[in-house]
Amino acid sequence: SSNAGGPIAPPAAIGSLTTTVGSPLTAANLVIQNNRITTVARGIALQGSAVTVFPGLVVENNVIGNSNAGAADQVYTFGVTAQGSTNAIIRGNTVYVESFVATGLRGIDTGSIVSSGNNFTIEKNQVLRVQNNHPTSAQGAYGINLQSGGNHIVRNNFVSGVINGANTTFNSTAGAFGIRIASGNGHMIYHNSVNLNGLQTGSSQSMTAGFCITSTAFTGIDVRNNIFRNVITGGSSTSAHAAIYLPSSGASAMNLTISNNDYVQDNSTSAGGVAQVGMTFISPPSGPGSYGGLYQAASFNSADTSDTANLRTYTSVLNAAGTNDNASVISNPLFISNTDLHVSGSSPVFNAAANVGVASDIDGQARPYGAAPDIGADEIVPSAAGVSLAGRVVTTEGQGIRNVIVTIEGGSLIQPIFSLTGPFGYYRFDELSAGQTYVISVRAKRFTFAIPTRAVNLDDELLNVDFVSEP
Repeated sequence: SSNAGGPIAPPAAIGSLTTTVGSPLTAANLVIQNNRITTVARGIALQGSAVTVFPGLVVENNVIGNSNAGAADQVYTFGVTAQGSTNAIIRGNTVYVESFVATGLRGIDTGSIVSSGNNFTIEKNQVLRVQNNHPTSAQGAYGINLQSGGNHIVRNNFVSGVINGANTTFNSTAGAFGIRIASGNGHMIYHNSVNLNGLQTGSSQSMTAGFCITSTAFTGIDVRNNIFRNVITGGSSTSAHAAIYLPSSGASAMNLTISNNDYVQDNSTSAGGVAQVGMTFISPPSGPGSYGGLYQAASFNSADTSDTANLRTYTSVLNAAGTNDNASVISNPLFISNTDLHVSGSSPVFNAAANVGVASDIDGQARPYGAAPDIGADEIVPSAAGVSLAGRVVTTEGQGIRNVIVTIEGGSLIQPIFSLTGPFGYYRFDELSAGQTYVISVRAKRFTFAIPTRAVNLDDELLNVDFVSEP
């Protein structure tokens, strides 16, 4: 932009900024928004030692990291890490984290630095890369990580590109996980879309999962209406790349609700599975059995709880109702791409979710209260593209008449629409609703029409609604 004094220079970049709030002071209603952050270890770090330090905290609409994979300038440990608040909101951020450091990487995190924070809402973020490139000691990579506190809400997020190098530790710490719960009770994980993909370098044993609960000690967690897709390949022959990870030896005391999810595995390798349960790899077809190992999509049956090779047989015992995964599906959600996790109109996740009170999707589009919403962060909006009505206005000799006023009204139109015929007498109306009755009329200064008005039932495209002038 410019003014009378010439172009307005952009603001100079600010170096790393740190502010200390000494006890007993607080930073109430702190809002961090609309920033572009790169070339730092931690993009945004709120490190309050008590939940009273940052009351009313909001972190929103920031772009953190570098969208170019492999570039030198990166955010290289944490995208956002927040502690010291109750009811904080982390919303609408775009996050990329990538480095070669031999430590864990996190896209959006709460509690990894200080164990303080409850009731966070983490929504409508896009965590598009969390990638640890260390050649020999790549540690855990987590898209969204809940490390402390309880009753966090994680909803309507896109998580993709979470991956690390294969290492020798097969557990829920050293692996790559889209959404990871490592502490706390009562979390609500609703309508997220997670897509893990790519080649995991190295040949050691490893574990990756779209969703992870690290312990049976965490209770009252609700995991519904999510897409968990993991098609990572690589690692060793005893690696597991699963849609979800669950701890073994779980029972109804967990009070876990998990259903109406879409679990997607890579079928091209023995490492692919819909779920890895426990930290012992049992290769199919020998496993899983006895509630442990790598469960396969081919064995999933939402109506059965007796086959030990069926994931639902295990998840059904994790709450007293025994209904877990009775409405989950195993189907390709048809993402637009590996980084654009919107889904096509023909996706099998359409109308397959439970209504959990999430009013809109990642784009702010309304979810259908009173009817079944869609699984995942993207609510499929039925195509608004309508049908067309067209024709020609001609003389009795068949010559086109130009500049005739053609009017259409009725049907679903709020008010009439007008059009002028072109040089050869053609007119056209697009984006009309099918199944409606419309009235079309013509008017010209030098011509009259024996039938100047016609009513049509527009059940499909209609392109020959012609008018002929009187001699």
